[in-house]
Amino acid sequence: MDSKTTFLNGKLDEEIYMDQLVGFVAKGQERKVCKLKQFIYGLKQSSRQWYLRFHRAILLNGFTMIEKDHCVYTKRSKGSFIILSLYVDNILLVSNDVEMIVATKEWLSSNFEMKDISEADYILGVKIFRDHLKKILGLSQQTYIKKVLECFQMSDCKPIDTSIAKNESLSPNMCPKTQDEQEKIACVPYSNAIDSLMYAMMCTRPDICYVVGLSSNLLLIGYSDVDWGSDLNERKSTSGYAFLLNNGAITWSSKKQPCIVLSTMEAEYVACLATVQEAVWLRRFFQHLEVVKDASDPVIIHCDSTAALAYAKDPKYHDKTKYIDI
Repeated sequence: MDSKTTFLNGKLDEEIYMDQLVGFVAKGQERKVCKLKQFIYGLKQSSRQWYLRFHRAILLNGFTMIEKDHCVYTKRSKGSFIILSLYVDNILLVSNDVEMIVATKEWLSSNFEMKDISEADYILGVKIFRDHLKKILGLSQQTYIKKVLECFQMSDCKPIDTSIAKNESLSPNMCPKTQDEQEKIACVPYSNAIDSLMYAMMCTRPDICYVVGLSSNLLLIGYSDVDWGSDLNERKSTSGYAFLLNNGAITWSSKKQPCIVLSTMEAEYVACLATVQEAVWLRRFFQHLEVVKDASDPVIIHCDSTAALAYAKDPKYHDKTKYIDI
């Protein structure tokens, strides 16, 4: 569902003044300003007031807010449940009971000016596809990716199995040095291309996390995403993780570590920390959601470093780890 005139809803809690509109200036009162009685587009308070109004109303309807994500609400009744997700003015509803969805839609429409778009096909540019026979619900950005390829004249490029060759790395030393090379590369919208890939990476394509991070290393603002010891500039490593639920990736990350490590064991140990932090949040989120079986069970985390696992289980001090304090 889509809320209409979202940012015009809510009551002002403070005094706000604005210049008189061009073409509507009162003659003889040009130095006066207007005092707002209601929200208008462009106010920084608008989105906050909309959320507070929606939050108060949805709680009165029997919904419970998920403490680990304040834009997700749940409601239960006699074995049935409904999950409501709010993103600005977009509302997604998921339930095992059609009647609960119908009742919730009717309530939303009676309290807010809503547009019912039936089954969601797209959300934030991501296509939602269903196969009822195979019982598949998935997300796709095929249309978005095609537009990106067309934008950067890559529609006819040949696909490859891996997004980057093994042990490949980038360095500022590879940047063009001559004037001719610099003029040639100036015609390439490098930053725009990376930004476009980042959106796909965050939404549906965890497989390109590493290469996008690696390419972002050469942007003015960005993160270095390289293997341990291969970064010739900062010598920092990369932490990466992916969490799967029912064989589907639900969250992933590939980020530069904030510290310089002296061994592969220490790099794996630091990476495990970021993974555990995400695991703790996921576990608590699913516990509040109450729709994932065994959400209270310990989360299994796989690590391919025997040394890091041994140190995590029993942090004995020796020459290579005695300086690790936390």
